[in-house]
Amino acid sequence: MDAGAWFAGEVGENSDPKSISHEVTFHEDTDDGEKLESTIARLSEMVGRRLREQSLFARTVQLKLRYSDFTTITRAHSLDHATQLDTEIFRQARQLFRKNRQVKSKIRLLGVHVGGLESAEGQLSLLDEQSTERWRKALSAVDQIRDKFGDDSVSLASGLKGRFRERVHENPAGLPGKDPRDE
Repeated sequence: MDAGAWFAGEVGENSDPKSISHEVTFHEDTDDGEKLESTIARLSEMVGRRLREQSLFARTVQLKLRYSDFTTITRAHSLDHATQLDTEIFRQARQLFRKNRQVKSKIRLLGVHVGGLESAEGQLSLLDEQSTERWRKALSAVDQIRDKFGDDSVSLASGLKGRFRERVHENPAGLPGKDPRDE
């Protein structure tokens, strides 16, 4: 049976995102606390930017840790207000990291995830606080700079040592399928 007739468009085409996340697998497992926290800062920036691009706010911040033995834990914290600020996401993710990290155990993968997403419409009254509004304006300017000069052009100071090259796996080499360069 052809299910195509049952759907007017692509599956999930009109559904809003339920969560946003970024994660990185290290080339070499590490227990370097400074590097790990710096990476959490960078991942938080990436998540915050995607929230702002989609005019969304998150109520829950989650951290994912995978150790060198492939043991994986996730820990989450719900905020008393929704946010899209890199600094607030980082603060919560770092707190989760510090509370749940097995010291001296090498980490293979780190991830920052946000959920409980809400649209900007319901958030305007919550954003009247002056410092929050200043951060929103500053991060909007940062987003514009990154659009023009690249994602690595501006970063939170705490994320400077957490640099990594993102790899996009839309059509890995050797797999059959449509080559995006043919479009």
